[in-house]
Amino acid sequence: MRARRARRAFLARHTETVYGVLTDGLTRPVRLADLVYEAADRFPGLVPTRAQMAAERRFVQAEKEGREIDQGIFCGAVLRSPTAARHLVETMLRPTPRARTLLDGFRTEGRIELDTVYLERRGVAGHIEFRNAARLNAEDDRLIADLETAVDLVLLDDVIKVGVLRGGTVDHPKYRGRRVFSAGVNLTDLRDGRISFVEFLLGRELGYVNKMLRGLLTAPSPGDGRERSVGKPWIGAVDTFAIGGGMQLLLVLDHVIAEENAYLSLPAAEEGIVPGLGNLRLTRLTGARLARQVVLGGRRIAATEPEAR
Repeated sequence: MRARRARRAFLARHTETVYGVLTDGLTRPVRLADLVYEAADRFPGLVPTRAQMAAERRFVQAEKEGREIDQGIFCGAVLRSPTAARHLVETMLRPTPRARTLLDGFRTEGRIELDTVYLERRGVAGHIEFRNAARLNAEDDRLIADLETAVDLVLLDDVIKVGVLRGGTVDHPKYRGRRVFSAGVNLTDLRDGRISFVEFLLGRELGYVNKMLRGLLTAPSPGDGRERSVGKPWIGAVDTFAIGGGMQLLLVLDHVIAEENAYLSLPAAEEGIVPGLGNLRLTRLTGARLARQVVLGGRRIAATEPEAR
């Protein structure tokens, strides 16, 4: 606790200086995960090192030392700084290096298969299909990375005019052979300590979710005479259910189509976690009363209910 108080006190005074050192005076874009680990190298003791986090991941969540709390102290300080936060958010809106590497091949072939996501161009639509079949298309660190790559490719491809999200068929005995949109966060991985704070929880919101909402940043700096970002409309096709993170995704899309028997829910409070920015975005769409029922009361919204609109 004493060390954490010291970190908070240090960052209260020196966050912008630290961020400036890590980004060469705001001239170098450094993605969030790299920023955290570079801070560990350049400022020993400020945040955990890669080796410390790798050791931490060997434990189930309940038995961890809590090193991600120290990452949270650092990330919170950066995101409270107007200068550092703006630079970091814009950095996270840029295409990932992986997407840039795959772009030419996708433009030629019109399709790409990643570990947990399949992307195909059909006419002017880019269809992204979740393929974490053994886990009801639940989100984990691997799916987060694959999905950001796919979203980048949809936004970078000049032929594609609209993006489509849909869940693929799953292997779960109860739903085998059926399409499922998303079961939200992979609770097994969460229990086992394999859901990361920086790469998953923060990387998800600052990465592909924000890119679908605000567009992909493509120009290097303001005032250079070019359009700085590219945005496209997004459609969600919901089969069976969109739970947790799956429902959160729907809140940043432009249009949602759901099958008659589908339902939506945000059970994060029951699981002891915060539903990303879903609690803020849902309230804007529905008003406070219905949002409380969904977020705090665990209410499921059936696709056929009037509230589903």
